[in-house]
Amino acid sequence: MQKQKQTAKRPSGGSKTQQPKKPITLWGAVIIAVAIIIASVLIVGVFSNEFRELLTGGNGLEVCEKEHNGICEKNHAPNYSVADLIDFDLEAIGLEIHFIDVNQGDAMLVKFGDEKTMLIDAGTQGVYASGTAHNYYHTAGGNTVPSATRNKYMNYLSSNLDGNHIDYLVVTHPDADHINMLWTVVDTYSIGTVYANDAPSVNSSTGSLYLNDKIKSEADKAGGNVGEAIWVGESGADFKDIFGAQSDYTVDIFGAGYGFSGHSSNNLSLMVTIEYAGRRVLLAGDAETQAENAFMAKYSRGKDIDLLKVSHHGASSASQQSFIDFFDSIGYAVITVGEQNGYAHPASPVMNRLFNAGAVTYRTNRHGNIVFFVGEDGSMGFKAEKPVPVENNSKGAPALMIA
Repeated sequence: MQKQKQTAKRPSGGSKTQQPKKPITLWGAVIIAVAIIIASVLIVGVFSNEFRELLTGGNGLEVCEKEHNGICEKNHAPNYSVADLIDFDLEAIGLEIHFIDVNQGDAMLVKFGDEKTMLIDAGTQGVYASGTAHNYYHTAGGNTVPSATRNKYMNYLSSNLDGNHIDYLVVTHPDADHINMLWTVVDTYSIGTVYANDAPSVNSSTGSLYLNDKIKSEADKAGGNVGEAIWVGESGADFKDIFGAQSDYTVDIFGAGYGFSGHSSNNLSLMVTIEYAGRRVLLAGDAETQAENAFMAKYSRGKDIDLLKVSHHGASSASQQSFIDFFDSIGYAVITVGEQNGYAHPASPVMNRLFNAGAVTYRTNRHGNIVFFVGEDGSMGFKAEKPVPVENNSKGAPALMIA
């Protein structure tokens, strides 16, 4: 008997027969995932401030998706075109500040037109194969700075100084990476005036006691290489104006004093402000929070800073947010720092603060030797040994890099 073909009956109400659901295909899942990601990005973009506060505990740091040598990639400006480099009249220079690349350390040379010269620190630091920092010292047993490093620095000085005299030497504080090449400087050049601190609580810890003894000895003996030594901060936080009212330059040296407890050599650090042709520069040494607070309590000059030498190689223990906010504007910044320095300098929080301030940033580990020029008319420019992009240019300012 032949079976009859059965036909499914429609349910009452005239509705169509329900078909079983098809499983989501792989491509369908991919499309849904992409849509979710795009929506998430848009939501984060709209609520970025709240999202940042949530993830960082309210410290205002940016969330970084990609880093370059420990620094958030957002800090990097686009590559230059030839048109971005500027022409600059180097024949009419009133002020030049050399940030000498000594790896991890500070070494600056300031030239005040044809008038005076100032040296600020001369120290360096190495890195062990393990990646940790390696200090070099000068003690009674001699100097451990590699001769190649010391010779390179001294050759730079001889190429940029006329004769064998330096008018002013500023020793910001007694840490090895700021002073361990100064013995060679004092032996080689005659120094008009040395500005330093003489706090006994930290001097012997890095061998700087020997430097201060040498400075005092050279200043005391007839025909010595040091004319006089002035100890800044002996009587508490104060500024010393070293040029006087008749000069075209205003140069103040600030010392926070000797009153900090414990090993606080960075908070002993001298800070130098220079004003010329309507431009203002702050060279902050290794000043940390206590020294920054002391500076802000005493500083009474203009609040627009054209150039900031960022304190302590960009360490997170310095350049606190209140210090950055203390100034109405910070146009440009220089960080003296070594590549793979063992400290993760400059710290991302500091770079983010500079980014938010729009402080166009140069670094010695990226740009090599950096020279900042101020023309007699107040024009500014930077000459970099390596013309790589600047950082933190969040406000679209000109990089002022000289061709």
